[in-house]
Formats: sequence, C-alpha cells, structure tokens
Amino acid sequence: PPPPPPPPPPPRPPPHSHYHPMDAPVSKRESATDDERGGWCEIAFWVHSCRTPLLPVWFLMFWYIYIMGFFGVPDPEVWGPAVGIAFIVGCVLTGNMYNGPFEEFWRKRKYPTMRVFAIPFCVSSYSSTLQVRKEDFAFIFPKNAGICVGGLILAGILTSFVWFFRWFAIRKGLYEPGMHLNNQKHIELQESKVGGESVAPPSRGQGAVHSQAESERQQNV
Repeated sequence: PPPPPPPPPPPRPPPHSHYHPMDAPVSKRESATDDERGGWCEIAFWVHSCRTPLLPVWFLMFWYIYIMGFFGVPDPEVWGPAVGIAFIVGCVLTGNMYNGPFEEFWRKRKYPTMRVFAIPFCVSSYSSTLQVRKEDFAFIFPKNAGICVGGLILAGILTSFVWFFRWFAIRKGLYEPGMHLNNQKHIELQESKVGGESVAPPSRGQGAVHSQAESERQQNV
C-alpha cells in the first residue's frame, strides 16, 4: 500500500493576530535589544525602526538632508560647534538614561544612544546654517517658496514610503508576531529553583497569585 501522506503543517498565525505579552516574540517586546532584532542586516530591525512614534524623526531627517543640500556651507564655525554640542548633550543624555553594566547597556541601547548624539548635532548645525545664511531664511524655513514647499512634500513622501515599508513587511509576513531570528521564538521565562523545588513560570492571569505564592515560599526557605 502507498505510504500515508505526511501530516499537515501547523497553521500559521495571521500577521495581525494579537498575542499575550508573554507570548510575543522578542523582536516585538519593549524589552528587546537591538541585537535581538537582528541589527543592521535583518529586516526586523528596520521594520521596528519604522514604527509610528519614529515617523517624525524620519521626516525631520529627510528635511535636514534636503536643507543642508541647498544651504549647507563648508564653514568650521558651523560644524565645529555642532560636534562639540553633540558630544556634550549626548554625554549628558546618555548618562541620564544609563543603567549599567556598560556591556549590557550598550547591547540594549546602542542605537538610541547614537540617536541622542546625532539629534543635537543636526539641531546645532541647522541653527548655525540659519545664522550664516539668514538672508535666505524666514524664521526656520527658506524664503524661496519652491524650495520650502518642495522640501516639505519630498520629506512627507519619503516618510510615507517608510510607513508603507513597515505595513508591507507586516502584511507579507516578513515581520509579524511569532517570528524572530531564524524563525525562533524567544523564551523569556525559565524555570527556577527555590529551596530545591522547580518553580514554573506563571500562566496567563496567574501573575499576582504566583508572585504571592513565590514570596511566601521564599520566606519559608
């Protein structure tokens, strides 16, 4: 007789299904590190970087590059103070959000740390360019309406592409709940031993009960 057919593969969860926070992959958790999202070479990193709260940052980056392309000047009085301010402000902000040890902090927060250095640099150089080319600006926008409106439209279009990239990646299953590096889920809770007994991680809805029971167990030990 012919061999029996292989069992069907397990059903794949839909891209927009909702997971309990403890079931979500590491790439979707707030506690995930940038390395766990894959770094520069993984699409999960870039899709996560295109989330909605960061869209204004993308818009301002496109606007900054556009304006510097038109009005940027190779003047040390513009770029020198920008480097100094970026170093000082970046160090202050990094110290404000630092929680050691350094290896763990850098593994989890290296890209946000780079951002707190880059933003003061861009703000300072933009402000200095306004002072050097003040005859070309009204407030913080170019006096030339074509350049100003064109820059706003271009930055908006590019930001829309960023949003569309994230939407497309999630819709096509390139980044979705349940997917992690090498298509493996991240297991955050492990069994621990208290007084020689194995303590399993809490199930849904049992977090408070488990915490109270574990506290009593530790007191007894």
